[in-house]
This record gives sequence, structure tokens and C-alpha cells, in this order.
Amino acid sequence: MRNKVDYVENISNEADVICLTETHLDENIKNEDILIEGYNRDPYRKDRNSSGGGIIIYISKFIQAKPRPDLNFDNEALWLEITFPSNKLLLCVVYRQPSNNNTFWDKFHESIENAMSYTPNVVITGDVNVDFLTDHSHEIFDIMRLNGLKNVINEPTRFCATRQSLLDPILVSNSCDVYDSHVIQIDRTYSDHDGTNILE
Repeated sequence: MRNKVDYVENISNEADVICLTETHLDENIKNEDILIEGYNRDPYRKDRNSSGGGIIIYISKFIQAKPRPDLNFDNEALWLEITFPSNKLLLCVVYRQPSNNNTFWDKFHESIENAMSYTPNVVITGDVNVDFLTDHSHEIFDIMRLNGLKNVINEPTRFCATRQSLLDPILVSNSCDVYDSHVIQIDRTYSDHDGTNILE
């Protein structure tokens, strides 16, 4: 695990926030074992088990954030409230298992509505296991339209022998000003997904 954390640290490029899914962490992995220099000593985690899943969010020491458990809707969704000098932002990191049914999307939609009632500044990222390049009729697009969300990632993020797909969008509300968004190429020995990045 430590070698993967070191790799993330090397490619993070001093990002204010680092979000990871499918972390495969459990209570046996302590925060001190996965620290990244320059980030808070207690990253926000939602562990599942060592065989799959899990979320972790690293926040820069210079950023004020707090968990928002009232918005969490699934074992693999984690909301944070991030405070900037001029406004607040709600960030959600989500991992959706391919086997999850429609109840996931109902809860996802309700959670977004609750977040938007608190602040218009919302960012959602993670692995939703919906291909944004081909699955244009999927329910998530209705949820985005109803809540004024747009995806700012337009390149494939997941690669296998037979296809490339965009499973890792970054959804932002209309009130968010995004100055840059792009895909970060990841060494395939670490993941078959590439990273994504926005500058807001």
C-alpha cells in the first residue's frame, strides 16, 4: 500500500484535494501508514473491506473541510463541506459497484438535491461505472439535467484489452467556474483507470 501512496504523492502536483476510490483499506490500515506530506494527518475515509471498494479523501493542510454525514447515501459515497474565503463547496466522492440497482440512483439523486439546497456549489467525482462515452440514455444523465450538473471530463479514463471507457466523470454545478479539466495518465501497474483533475 505504501508504494501506491508514494505514487499518488508524486503525481498529485500539490492539489488541494485528492480523491481515491477502490482503496481496499480496512481498520488494520492506520492513517499514519498512508499519510501524504502536505495533507491533513487524518484523511477522510470510508472503508469497505480489503477485498474491494472504499474511498479516501486527502485535504491540503491549508484547506478547511468537515464531513457531511447527513448527505451520505451509500456505503461508498462520502460528502465533505469545504470552506473557502468567499464561499462553500460540497464535494462528493462516490464508487458505484456495477451490480448496484436503481435504488442507488434514487438515493444519489436525493443526496444531490439535499446538497444543492444547502449551496449551489457542488462537485461530484469518483467511479460511477457508467460509460459517459456510450451510455447516453442512462439515468445519471437525467439526474444531471434535473440538478444543473455537467461533466467536465471528455476523455476515456478506464482501459482494458478490448475497450476504452469514461467511468470517472467530474460533475460540477452550473455555479462552479472550472478553469481547466483533464485526465492524468496513470502507470498501468497501479491502476487500469486514469486520474482526473480540475482547476476551479
